[in-house]
Amino acid sequence: MVELPEPWTGASFEAKARELGVNLFGAERFIVGGADVPRALRLSLTGTATREELRKGLEKINDMLEGEYSEIVPIL
Repeated sequence: MVELPEPWTGASFEAKARELGVNLFGAERFIVGGADVPRALRLSLTGTATREELRKGLEKINDMLEGEYSEIVPIL
């Protein structure tokens, strides 16, 4: 699990990543019952056709974590 900096939530990070062409899942998808939702995401390193695609995806995630894409996508 990757912990997220504020103001990201797992859901908002997931939505923004998807806009950038990166598929990942926010922690909200893995919570059972009324458990507290961590500010985190779950990352799988599968599903790319090439290592270059994987590298580009990981760079986008890193850029998001470092604040390059700071606008938050509203989750309705």
